[in-house]
Amino acid sequence: STLNKLSTNTTRLNNKIDLMTEVIQAQQAYAGAAAVNQPVNIEKAIDETLGLFPELLKAEQISVQKELISNLTLNLPKNKFLHTLTNLLKNSIQAHQSSSQSKDRYIKFKTEKNNGIIVLSISDNGCGISKENLKRIFSHGFTTKQEGYGFGLHSCANYLEEMGASIEVSSNGEEKGTTFLISFPTSKGNSA
Repeated sequence: STLNKLSTNTTRLNNKIDLMTEVIQAQQAYAGAAAVNQPVNIEKAIDETLGLFPELLKAEQISVQKELISNLTLNLPKNKFLHTLTNLLKNSIQAHQSSSQSKDRYIKFKTEKNNGIIVLSISDNGCGISKENLKRIFSHGFTTKQEGYGFGLHSCANYLEEMGASIEVSSNGEEKGTTFLISFPTSKGNSA
């Protein structure tokens, strides 16, 4: 039907725009390589990132859940952190687009303090990740997407490493959702 064609074309166009945005953001982040740390309110950064995709979240019927430490502020290079959040959120949305599950879709942001480490988790109940792909997910050039280039998560891992943070991924397999865990040491001028 015309509606299906329109939906398919809109998704393709969104993916192309996302890719261009990703390339531009990556170039800008590299251009400003001497990234200056500044206090970043984590909840505001998440809201700013969510503000990039309101139509897509609504169209895909994805609810956003937040369980955040209030007023959590970390010293980070803001652009690189926002770039990372954007990539992870976009991956979660695409995980829902690739999933056979159409009910009760969610993306959840959670922060907690664990032995002096602040952990930000981004979870979804989308298409999940197979065991063999979990091992390669942060590798340069690795992608499961037809139109992907495989530098999104690789650049996220690099940016986080520059921030003194780390990222891990877990999934119970295909169609069982995914969780990305970002760990920030509190010793780098960060306190919660």
